Amino acid sequence: MSRQRTAQIQESLEFLESLEKHYRDEPQEARIKMLRILKENPARTLEYAAKTAGCSERSVYRWWGTYQTKGLQGLLAPRRDASANTPRIGRNEAEELREMLQSGKLSTLNEVQAWLDKRFGLKYSVKGVANLLQRRLKARRVWIVSDGSEIRVAEYKKPEVKEESPIIPDKVLQFLNRLPLISDTQRAVEAYKAALMDLLGEVDRVSIYININCDLHDPQAYQPNIVLTLDTSSTDELISVTTHQEGTRPSDRFLENMRAQGAPLDTLHAPVVFDYYYNDLAFLGTIFLWRDRTKPAISKRVQDTMKLLEPFVIYMLSDLISRHHYANPMDRLFHDALKTMSMEAGLSVQERRVVMLRLLGHAYKEIADKLNISEDAIKKHLGSVHRKTGTRSYTELFAKYFTPRLNLNNS
Repeated sequence: MSRQRTAQIQESLEFLESLEKHYRDEPQEARIKMLRILKENPARTLEYAAKTAGCSERSVYRWWGTYQTKGLQGLLAPRRDASANTPRIGRNEAEELREMLQSGKLSTLNEVQAWLDKRFGLKYSVKGVANLLQRRLKARRVWIVSDGSEIRVAEYKKPEVKEESPIIPDKVLQFLNRLPLISDTQRAVEAYKAALMDLLGEVDRVSIYININCDLHDPQAYQPNIVLTLDTSSTDELISVTTHQEGTRPSDRFLENMRAQGAPLDTLHAPVVFDYYYNDLAFLGTIFLWRDRTKPAISKRVQDTMKLLEPFVIYMLSDLISRHHYANPMDRLFHDALKTMSMEAGLSVQERRVVMLRLLGHAYKEIADKLNISEDAIKKHLGSVHRKTGTRSYTELFAKYFTPRLNLNNS
């Protein structure tokens, strides 16, 4: 039977990922990897973590018990018991040994063995030293050649470095520093677009759509099949509405809207498009990269750069949506009220679309154009909504589902 977990992992996924990199090639790496695997999906079992991490179930059970009683600090502490006789070399000691080998101050296994004993009190066999060099220090080849005098280490060479380069390239650093931490969504989108254009270089225009109704707390929650988006690419309007039909990508619907609004797409190359999702479930937004037809199409280098930036863009969009919700709490309440009405009344997908657009103030003709249906069909859907909700007018509908949640009773 799968072992159930009752305790929660307090550390964030981002922190665990960075900690796993920090302890790479050290005993603690496997323990952090176990926590990271379990943190990614609370439904995962200890058996799953053991199989995925390539560890024994016994070890994972022991580590999980230590984490529950002693926390992360206890989990990372080295084991000190009578059975732990095998010497271990730490990160700092390994780097010092690497420098000694690369500088030529140590050249034989016997010299390394003696140096480890004298410098750190670590007693390795000659075979243990050879394994250490191969597995821990990644020596390309270790030759053990007995010539009657000594055992030598061959082909441990310092890797060639063509030139020093910063960990974070200047251009990427400038891009990150230009991103604003503000709740004004329109200003933030404009700043994102300008920063992306400067970073990518060969892009003439950037369009960004953001699903401001994305539920980051419950990405699997009710989907209204209506995406409220922010688009400042072609108009000064802050909010535009588009349908999100099952089986089509959001970006396809946005392109249809652009064509319907008369955007000059014929003067541009086909866009490079990226749809972004939170936890691969909830739609966050779409970014279009455009270039004039008078110039070469956007290069693969730019596309590869955007793919490398994908985790950060997902974070960027999620952060902006969170800030928008914090600065505009009424938007969240309106969405929740619409969700409750749709679930309680059992509205169909098309009924949800029609009533949402109507509540947002769109006229029948506008709704008909957006949904590609007749005005008579719209009236029929709205009549069905009133029957299912037990209301006779928009006033009753709003009073029943929206007034209590939006706290409008005294307004």
